[in-house]
Amino acid sequence: MIIILVAVFLCIFIKIKFRKLDNIDSYLDRNQTTSIIGIFAVVIFFSHFFGYFDRSTLNQLDGIAAFTTSALGQLMVVPFMFFSGYGIFEQFKAKGEGYADKMPKNRLLKVYLMFIISWSLFLVLSFTLKSNYTLEQYLLSPIGVTAIGNSNWYVVIILVLYFSTYISIKVGGNQKAALIINVILCLFLIFVLQKFPVDSCWWNTIPAYAFGLFYSYLKPHILKFYKKHKANRWILLGISILLTVGFGILNSMYPSNIFFFLMDMSFSLIFACFLSLFIVGNKIVLTLGKYCFWIYITQRLPMKVFNSIPQVKQYIYVYFILCVVSTALLAFAMEKLFNLIWGLINKKKA
Repeated sequence: MIIILVAVFLCIFIKIKFRKLDNIDSYLDRNQTTSIIGIFAVVIFFSHFFGYFDRSTLNQLDGIAAFTTSALGQLMVVPFMFFSGYGIFEQFKAKGEGYADKMPKNRLLKVYLMFIISWSLFLVLSFTLKSNYTLEQYLLSPIGVTAIGNSNWYVVIILVLYFSTYISIKVGGNQKAALIINVILCLFLIFVLQKFPVDSCWWNTIPAYAFGLFYSYLKPHILKFYKKHKANRWILLGISILLTVGFGILNSMYPSNIFFFLMDMSFSLIFACFLSLFIVGNKIVLTLGKYCFWIYITQRLPMKVFNSIPQVKQYIYVYFILCVVSTALLAFAMEKLFNLIWGLINKKKA
């Protein structure tokens, strides 16, 4: 498994090219960020996969792979949050306040529809496997407050964050005001969620989203810094790596939300700096990026199905291959189904 996990990370280096300074303005375009996100969608797959095994039953190499994904923890989600915040603020900068008017449909409705499509599959599976969920779990699961085997927290939080950006743009109007309001709302959301009996995953990567907004706002100044000297990109990359390691060590020695929040931001900065130095994007990572949401949201379906079949579960590599193939097919099918439904919605409103 560790060989496969390493191979996934190495995919980013296929057809990689050094980025010259005269080609730096587009260093965080959609293809570049999608490539990074696609890789981490697969890393999350590994993390969920090993969650169905007792680590003591794994061989040494598989144990290393399980430990690696476990060590990354919530940092696996950081690129999703950072690039979401960055991307949405870049759209606002390019299209102005009018962009916010389309957010309820193009951001909120779109993501929720994708969630509901996947939720319906988990609903069917829960009845098929006769899962022991309560009536309350079933009733609250469509809005993501509870789960019926599906991954709910990320979708709920990203929807709330998108809504916070929508409010910030409508209230603030200009970039600076919208940024300040949105960062305050992010901090308020963290404060509120900490008061509820929810896992820390619900709130501990929110700073990465806020940092993405902030990075987009400061992008012109960052570009000036990069262009001032060829070494600046390498220097900032080195600093971001050292900070991430340092905050990680401090957090392990003296557990603190502050250290983890700072690690969120420095870890995000690693990928921004990396993309300022290199042009990435091959068919493998771009395909993974294209289907990353569906890979993330449906991967537990085959894992749960094959986990219920002892004859399959006892052979970890057979189980793994079946989960990979099934997830790939599901992601492809769900993307097609969603595009069909979304096309009908747009056609009806037109």
